Amino acid sequence: TASKEGLQRDMGQLRNVNQQKMQVLKRMNDDAYKATMWLQDHREQFQGEVYEPFIISGNVTDPANAMYVENSIQQRDLTAFFFSDANEMNFFMKTMRQEKGWKKVSAVTLPQRSVGSFQPEVPAASLKQYGLISYLRELVTAPDGVLSFLCGNNNLHRVAVFQPQAEQYNDQFVNQFGLNKFFLGSKMQTVSGSRYSSAKSIMTRAVQPSNILSASLDQERVALVERQLAAKQAEEGQLLAQFQQVSSCPSSILICLTREVVTVLIITPFFKQFSLVIG
Repeated sequence: TASKEGLQRDMGQLRNVNQQKMQVLKRMNDDAYKATMWLQDHREQFQGEVYEPFIISGNVTDPANAMYVENSIQQRDLTAFFFSDANEMNFFMKTMRQEKGWKKVSAVTLPQRSVGSFQPEVPAASLKQYGLISYLRELVTAPDGVLSFLCGNNNLHRVAVFQPQAEQYNDQFVNQFGLNKFFLGSKMQTVSGSRYSSAKSIMTRAVQPSNILSASLDQERVALVERQLAAKQAEEGQLLAQFQQVSSCPSSILICLTREVVTVLIITPFFKQFSLVIG
């Protein structure tokens, strides 16, 4: 079991990832960065759901896949704030733009539609044999409302990512499966057609990482470390309470057992203590 000091170091490293994400936001939109700092200090003013820009509130589970997401979400959606209540959004925007003068801050209301209702027309199972890695929706994590917005605005649930070798099936993806946008390794294929003809044109563009979403914060790890730290602190509190209880006696012995140390406290007018490390 990790020591309290080890857990604190882990948490420091995790928080450092968040600082990296904040610096990316500052580089992209300094007004949005300042608005995020303001929101963190004034969150109690909002009763509904409020989320920071996707750069902060979202994660790409594997940084190697960040370039696909970076090339599929519009920049304004990467730096927008999310609100479940329209009145609170309006209050926030008035504060940011009029009172603070941060004109580049933007915000949107969260859609009513659930994220689970956004499903691809072609099931992933039908494309696995052709080298499908995943649809973008499964490559990211974020609050459900934020994901719903991004699916509605950027079709994350419809954009497929394939292995480079899948290029041999390009025509099938377009004509048989009807995919409108997909990645073949580092190539992005965008399909367009005319309303007057069945002919389709394909635009191919090479993509590369922009290092916007490559800093990934492991939310599950954060929650685990927070729980472990809370348990350690509770354990320390219990030991302190035991010590205070027996210290009122003129002469007594207290044995404190933790996973790491057996501490024997001999409470006398001349107070003595010794510890035995166990594993």
